[in-house]
Amino acid sequence: MVDPLGMFNEFKTILCMCPHCSSLLRLSQLYLRSDVPAPKTWLDEYDLKKMKLEKKEEKVSEREYEQDELIKKKRDMATQRGRKKVVSIVLDSLDPTSSKMLKKYNPFDIKPVIHPVDFVIFNGDYEAKKTNYRKKSIQEVVFFSKKSEDSDMLNLQESVSECVKKKNYDFKIARIANDGSVTFE
Repeated sequence: MVDPLGMFNEFKTILCMCPHCSSLLRLSQLYLRSDVPAPKTWLDEYDLKKMKLEKKEEKVSEREYEQDELIKKKRDMATQRGRKKVVSIVLDSLDPTSSKMLKKYNPFDIKPVIHPVDFVIFNGDYEAKKTNYRKKSIQEVVFFSKKSEDSDMLNLQESVSECVKKKNYDFKIARIANDGSVTFE
């Protein structure tokens, strides 16, 4: 039986000359080429299938990237359309007198509550959010409602106003767990 390592070491001792460049080489350094094609083996088929699969994976990756970019672009466009509508939605929901008063606030600071007051305005929230509330903060909280014709609603709104004037309010954080239980901090 022939020892492959021993044979390779023997090839290092055999010297030969390149017919093209006339340089002296060891037999173990030769790169053999032939014009006659070698018979196909299972490794050739495997390499071909592997190459085709890699090309398909590359195409899929490209399509996924294109789809992600398209989704991102559409999401950004929808966000921009929604932001443009905020101003008109807020101002159209009130009478002209109220709309004039609301124009001094950033529309993104105005949050609808509906009952017992129409809106709560966190003046400065939109700008403060851009700095993660580090450089700017909310300057004031405003309860905003148009005067109600309903006497019960009017009394309720007056009651809210009196609580604020008397500083009879509190700030609590409620944590709602997945099981529905509520804890206050």
